[in-house]
Amino acid sequence: MRPAKLATLTLAALLLGSASANAITVKKRIEAPGLPPRIWGVAGDFCAIRIWHPAVASCEETREGSATFRTLTLKDGGKIKEKLSRTEDLGYSSEIVESTLPVKNYKSKLWVEFDDEPDRTAIYWQSDFNANGASAAEAQKRITDLLYEGVKGIKRISIALHDGEDPTKAFAEAPAAVAQTPPPERPQAITVEPPVAPDHEIAKVTPQLPQTAADADRRIALVIGNDRYESLPPLQKAVNDARAVGEGLTKLGFEVLASENATRRTINTKLVEFANKVREGDIAFFFFAGHGVEVGGVNYLLGVDSPQASEGEEGLITGEGIAANAVVDQMQEHGAKVAMLVLDACRDNPFKTAGRGIGGTRGLTMMRVPTGVFVLYSAGEGQAALDRLNDNDPSPNSVFTRTFVELLGQPGLTLHDIAKKTQSEVYTLAQSVRHTQLPAYDDRIIGELTLHPGNQ
Repeated sequence: MRPAKLATLTLAALLLGSASANAITVKKRIEAPGLPPRIWGVAGDFCAIRIWHPAVASCEETREGSATFRTLTLKDGGKIKEKLSRTEDLGYSSEIVESTLPVKNYKSKLWVEFDDEPDRTAIYWQSDFNANGASAAEAQKRITDLLYEGVKGIKRISIALHDGEDPTKAFAEAPAAVAQTPPPERPQAITVEPPVAPDHEIAKVTPQLPQTAADADRRIALVIGNDRYESLPPLQKAVNDARAVGEGLTKLGFEVLASENATRRTINTKLVEFANKVREGDIAFFFFAGHGVEVGGVNYLLGVDSPQASEGEEGLITGEGIAANAVVDQMQEHGAKVAMLVLDACRDNPFKTAGRGIGGTRGLTMMRVPTGVFVLYSAGEGQAALDRLNDNDPSPNSVFTRTFVELLGQPGLTLHDIAKKTQSEVYTLAQSVRHTQLPAYDDRIIGELTLHPGNQ
């Protein structure tokens, strides 16, 4: 895990305006695979917005003297004329000259930068404006929709590039979720938060995903905690961790299956039971606390009966362990709309020896997962997850799980919010005892999912 490197780019698109006492700020952030320069090479041209934004039907770039302008024709018939006000290596800024949007004094920045994960990019789009001809809430909602669909479109481009596909074709085949603004009376599955001041507090949109217990999507979870290993070093808090996560998920409307100190066969039996409960369109959640190890680029989760193994005996692990990718496959094969894995299995490698041992010295590896999957690891590659801060730590849970469960119960947080806040808070706690632990995650969900929306 490397520290986040700022790839200085300010990319300002769509609408620009001057700050005032009543100014509204909307900021969207999303992460995507690939390196910023490569992504910006496709998405960063001033009129490339016609490729990645589903609301834009066409873009015409013109010059007036030394100034560059673009005129966007939206799919709902609207028009936006913008002036390019500033360019940087990986970003640009623009301001609206004329538009049919309910805003004035509109200034916008669009930029990309290195994320804190290897080969990952953070995409940002921020706009500052005043409402014009509509209420502040209506104007903010309209702009939030536009920015959200924009960064999501760039993410689709990024995934296509990362997978070696034609990015323009990948976008053309993607659904245009917000090509038009629906009539005001039409109910929207959208949550917009107040204007944002701090850099991390970003206005949210939650499209087409369940928001209340009354929504159609079912929620199914399997939680497993293993402490009492027979041949490997025992753990102290994995069972407590699974119980805490199970209780938190139950409060969020999940049907929770659970297993403690499970053997390989028990885990497989539970996985079959779990997968058979998943139906088309469900939200599926899998949590594992216990020993895990990476062998040959694959993460294996270990039952309590896993044998001890030495160098050259990797087959014992690959044969007896549960491949984490197989868990993802089972959830998706049964039709889960969203599949979530939370793995608190990044402890010291139980197979390391004075020699090379099996797997890395510690932790799991970042695995490649398909669209619709969200994976959260308790620590980054090459890091060990702490069971406790010190011998006098009174918490019954690991440093990661105690933080994650508390955030899971907070209303209004998206999965991305939970992951970033968990990452930050766990890192701070670990640093207090001079240990480095930075949880990692891979977000392949299109859109944002809020498990606990709070009062509607």
